[in-house]
Amino acid sequence: MLKTCLSYCCMYRDGYLFERKDIFTRWASEGFVCKEEEANSHFEELVNRGWILSSPHDGLAIHPMMRIFLRQDKFITYSSQVTSSYNTSRIRRLCIDNSPCISGDAAAAADPLSALDWNRIRSLVFLSGEGIERVPFEKLEGLRALDISQMLVHDHHLKNICGLVRLRHLFGLNVRLIGEIPPEIVRLQCLESFQASAIGEISPDVLNLSQLKTLEVDGSWKELPREIGALQQLETLRLKSSGITKLPREVWSLQQLKILDISNTMIRVLPKEIAELQQLRTLDISNTEIKALPKEMEKLQHLEHLFMSETKVAKIPRALKLKEVKSLELDYGIAALPLEFFALVELPECIHHALEKSDLFPDVVGEMVSFKNSPRRGGEGGLVVGAKHMSIPLWIREHFNDLAMLDIRICKLDEQGLKILREMPRLEDLTLRLDVVPREPAVITSGGFPKLWNLTVDSRVPRVTFQEGAMPKLQFLTFEFQFYAGPPNEDPVGIKHLESIHLIAFKCNEDWYGPGGDSPCIRSTIDVVRKEALENLKRIHLDICGRTERLNPY
Repeated sequence: MLKTCLSYCCMYRDGYLFERKDIFTRWASEGFVCKEEEANSHFEELVNRGWILSSPHDGLAIHPMMRIFLRQDKFITYSSQVTSSYNTSRIRRLCIDNSPCISGDAAAAADPLSALDWNRIRSLVFLSGEGIERVPFEKLEGLRALDISQMLVHDHHLKNICGLVRLRHLFGLNVRLIGEIPPEIVRLQCLESFQASAIGEISPDVLNLSQLKTLEVDGSWKELPREIGALQQLETLRLKSSGITKLPREVWSLQQLKILDISNTMIRVLPKEIAELQQLRTLDISNTEIKALPKEMEKLQHLEHLFMSETKVAKIPRALKLKEVKSLELDYGIAALPLEFFALVELPECIHHALEKSDLFPDVVGEMVSFKNSPRRGGEGGLVVGAKHMSIPLWIREHFNDLAMLDIRICKLDEQGLKILREMPRLEDLTLRLDVVPREPAVITSGGFPKLWNLTVDSRVPRVTFQEGAMPKLQFLTFEFQFYAGPPNEDPVGIKHLESIHLIAFKCNEDWYGPGGDSPCIRSTIDVVRKEALENLKRIHLDICGRTERLNPY
């Protein structure tokens, strides 16, 4: 079967790049595979052997030498190969390629294709649009699979196709040159796969094809008809590159659905009703406006593949324990990733080394530990410790001393915690979230922090003081005010001692403080920082809740 699957890939012409999902669908249509897992297994084996090659242009191609070898088996027949001496009775899979176009009565009589027993053809692929006029559609009574992805279809072509009442799989229908899909499409009641592009609107007639298992459409349409709920046999639904903003509730009644692809759409919300799709294996929400994953997704016990690159999703909920997930695709828009998903993504080197330590997990069991990507200056990412600690825990030093980035919530920053942070040799980005207002300022002395260039202090009252020589590489300092900050604080901050400082930012929760952070507690800190920044004599920028001012321009 491995050779059979590879032989089918020879259908594509030299230099043509095909997609993984397309070849899986076609293997299934021919009966080579029954399940996606089986198709994936065959595919990985073909790639590992070097018979299918990955292209730098995000496509796949069959190895040229393997193509030459397999074409000798005549698993697929090309119209350019058919001669008057060719044994046409053996042809089951036919590709109409760039063979010379024959016209005229005398020439037609000499056309080798005219001698074909078209009733025996089970699979027909057009690699050239010109050859469609040579095909007698009325004789294709036994046709099961038709691939017209390499040609533009006109109205009269589609009407001919609608007469193929035994057709089960229709691939690559491009309706750019068609006013609309004719109502005659309902004649294809055996159709199990329907793949079309450039659709202005989905015709309700298509949704009357009750045997459909695969529906793949993309185009400029704005709404998915509610009649979609009638397709109770549907297993794959791909709605790429459309203007739809939401899915009708009838989608959640499709209990056989295994693949849902809504990538490149205008959908903004993934509703909690998605949990009703109990058979769902693959979910693709890439390049959408979706901002959050509903916690109800934890009920999707069979979900294996989750694709969510180029979305607005900031984090994966900790309650989302998808035990069966085997592949997870995301990007730097994801702020945090639970420990359970670490094995599914490419980890920063510092995290990867820590996880290799056999004694790590007993220390962090029960911790709210997440991996975080860093979009700043090509940073490699680091660790988010969501659970509240009294101070910096010792297991940070023992297991994650090589972190490049750390985001941690603590009650106090004592000398022992500062020592742990100070001695981390690769720490570049540090966020300290202080849940308790310090009684005394945390004093940052000289020495240590050899690479730290970004520091964020999230505290109701940011009581921190920098002494001479402290954090010599620090360029960006941020004070975050998330909750009520308490009385005004006029403690010295020591900005004049920061040798490399470039930007000092103040961010506040506008629900508490109003626009611009107009609160006495924030204003007092800003006044202290501004005064000290003027003493620094460096060109420093202040960002006050989104408004920027430049100090010491000369």
